[in-house]
Amino acid sequence: MLEIRFIAEGLKDFHKRLSSLSEVQRAHMSQAVDRFLLSVLRDSKEKPPRVPVDTGALMSSGFTEPSKISGKTIHAAIGYGGTGGIDYAVYVHDNMNGRIKHYKRPGSGPKFLSTHLDQRQPELRSNLEFILGEAARGLFP
Repeated sequence: MLEIRFIAEGLKDFHKRLSSLSEVQRAHMSQAVDRFLLSVLRDSKEKPPRVPVDTGALMSSGFTEPSKISGKTIHAAIGYGGTGGIDYAVYVHDNMNGRIKHYKRPGSGPKFLSTHLDQRQPELRSNLEFILGEAARGLFP
């Protein structure tokens, strides 16, 4: 199973503020992370480098786990494989030596998940900062 967990770094005061947010604000943070992960998963299926397709089993095994906030941390996951028994997801994702060359789908290639995760991180950062800003404005009516 290929599962990627990431740490968004560089958000000043993020950790301090996260644990003091109201439940509504925490829910907004979780929803932003969930939307982000769904966008990354969609990109990995639609934009190069795309998830390779031979039988379609790997592509159909894509998943996200709903985010959860615990103290100062947001836990979330995205990946391919897992319950579908796709044990070669990591091998295919990290195929940097080119051993797998006969993808049936144009635009397929290695790092089909991590590339899109990296490309969309600024969007996540912006969304989380906006939510934190809204929360801060709510503290000083």
